[in-house]
Amino acid sequence: MIAPAMNSRTDGALTYQSLGQRKALVERVVRSEQMSRLEQECTELGDLQVKLYFDRDARYRVVVEGVIEASAKLPCHLCQESVPYILRTTFNATIASTEEQAEYWSSGEESADLNIVVIEGPRLDIVELVEDELLLDLPGQVCVDLNCGNRPAMVYDDGASDAPPDQREQRDQKDKRDQKDLLEETEELVDRQLPFLGLKAALQEIGSLPTEEGEEDI
Repeated sequence: MIAPAMNSRTDGALTYQSLGQRKALVERVVRSEQMSRLEQECTELGDLQVKLYFDRDARYRVVVEGVIEASAKLPCHLCQESVPYILRTTFNATIASTEEQAEYWSSGEESADLNIVVIEGPRLDIVELVEDELLLDLPGQVCVDLNCGNRPAMVYDDGASDAPPDQREQRDQKDKRDQKDLLEETEELVDRQLPFLGLKAALQEIGSLPTEEGEEDI
């Protein structure tokens, strides 16, 4: 039998063992400021809608299935601008009361499927129960807009860039024009110098110019 949603004022009297035994459903609205560590990871965080379904497994261990939703803004991993995001986390956990108990359960044959959460106190603490799950479920990348105006160009050692194709084409054309202009300037400079170089060689041959620095032919 599933118990009706309970008022948060009674949380202090709810133990995990009693919730598991009663197969209780707990629904809460948790204020964002209560999730202090999660709030630090967000530029904005709304209140969280929390649903917790408690039960006991075949070994009478308390298990919980949780669903948490909240609206938030997270910093973009590239430009750090705020990006709207809907946090939605679901999890299943087996509740242990000590680290030793969790370690013992982890050594069992069925441990591969267990998500063991160590809870210090016997009574329901929603923040302690769900905040780590939310932190672990935060996305590493929230912005997927490749054409975002704030998206910085990623330039690597070889000059490659993740700029849009039209920008790369414009850049390549400019590089080609610059190379062509440089080549034309070099050719023009060589053309201007060649007559003088030929005249200098001829004068040196007939002895009118020094053949070595500081010496003249007599």
